[in-house]
Amino acid sequence: MMHIAIIQGHGHRSKSGQYRWDPGATSDMGQEADIVRAVADRARALGGSRVSIHDSDRDGPWTYTSRRESAHAAIGAGPGVVCHLHVNAGGGSYILGMYDPRSTTGAGLAGAWCSTVADLFDGRWRARCIAATRSTWNNAANLIEPSYAVTPAGVAAVLLELGFIDQPDHRDLLTADAIDTHARAILDAWP
Repeated sequence: MMHIAIIQGHGHRSKSGQYRWDPGATSDMGQEADIVRAVADRARALGGSRVSIHDSDRDGPWTYTSRRESAHAAIGAGPGVVCHLHVNAGGGSYILGMYDPRSTTGAGLAGAWCSTVADLFDGRWRARCIAATRSTWNNAANLIEPSYAVTPAGVAAVLLELGFIDQPDHRDLLTADAIDTHARAILDAWP
């Protein structure tokens, strides 16, 4: 059974060593940080011990590095996936799964999720699966590359963008019902 270690984007962070709440992308649909935490919590509730959540709380630790190290410790030798959860901004019209361009395992896991999430949403939304390269997706590469460097065979990192928070057509992707569907897609894609 594959272990799924979820790292939610944004939330409790630090800037110059000082605590701050980082909401991520926001719109009238909500805050990215709240949406990805709801999806992670639902995946954990549905997936039980095969899902772990690696987050910061008000008291820290506040870095993605500490979250990533905790996720890798939970997976161990694998099989497993480090799953970075985010919501996009910029008005796009697709759901996005990304992986390190050197990782065939990551490409397969991201592809499985893209196929699964499109099916669970009855094909209403296009799901793109792409490599997170420095030239086009630098922020995603910053999160995925460090995992690629240390993961054993059978373990990979992916970054999932659950929709566009500023795309009115994506409102249905970010509702309570959609949170359940996103959580199920994560579990179904990676048995």
